[in-house]
Amino acid sequence: MASSEPDLPPEVQAILERQLDSFTMEHNNIGTNSFVSVLHTDKGEYVVKRARNTYAKKAIHREFDKLSILFPGHPGTFEVPEPVSSQESVYTVLKHIDGIDGSQVWAAANHSERLHLLKEIAAILKRIHACQVDGIEPLRATSRETSQSWYQSHLVMAKSLYNRRLAQEGTSPESQAALDNIAAMEHALADDGLWQPAFNTISFLHGDFMLPNVIFRQEDGILLAVGMVDWADCGYGDARYDLASMLWSIGYNSKNLQAKTIQEYKTASLAAYDHVYKDKSDAYFTPWK
Repeated sequence: MASSEPDLPPEVQAILERQLDSFTMEHNNIGTNSFVSVLHTDKGEYVVKRARNTYAKKAIHREFDKLSILFPGHPGTFEVPEPVSSQESVYTVLKHIDGIDGSQVWAAANHSERLHLLKEIAAILKRIHACQVDGIEPLRATSRETSQSWYQSHLVMAKSLYNRRLAQEGTSPESQAALDNIAAMEHALADDGLWQPAFNTISFLHGDFMLPNVIFRQEDGILLAVGMVDWADCGYGDARYDLASMLWSIGYNSKNLQAKTIQEYKTASLAAYDHVYKDKSDAYFTPWK
């Protein structure tokens, strides 16, 4: 018999059992908009997302539709049973991705391995920025005003996370580096000169280009970035903002580093982006340097 959340509606329980036979559920994450759990079954692991509000219902369906774009060349990675719905909520079930999230990879990596990871991260972002709108719509934002609003809401969230962390841990080189990056993003958002057509592309908008959302696999002893998740809120925005979001995430996921090392990771990130975006002008990433 499957184990599950106490409030899992009986009709949802029945559908899951019909689709997956027996399973056990492990609660993985409770976010503002959704609950995420892992289902352990004889057929492998699945992820179930349960929306917590009307906004999340739409976002989960958008993410579901865009997953194949984030994992090109990997047909069959997702074996998706029918979206499972109830009157109170929407449940989406998908095959667990074979890989390790970037925050775990980063935590376990040594210094030289992290420099390699930064190159992988830059390459996968370039691939995502090259995506065409076809198959991605509906977009969360198509104008500067809407994109700017989403970026600003992300900064509010980012500062809130750090204020709580600083209250518990005190200041540190990595936390100060992340706060400095937030200040750089705020400055950039206030600069009308940054909002030029050449910089507008499909981006994550809400700061979701971060380490936990990059999926890595080890192939022939080398860690490769093979895909992304959490693209529900993509839309047109400043491509460089995704870089800034990742710099923030690197600071947030790094501990016990010297300020010199933090700066080295930032410099290496910018060098990696300059390399994969070599078709752009030398000044492309200047606002974040």
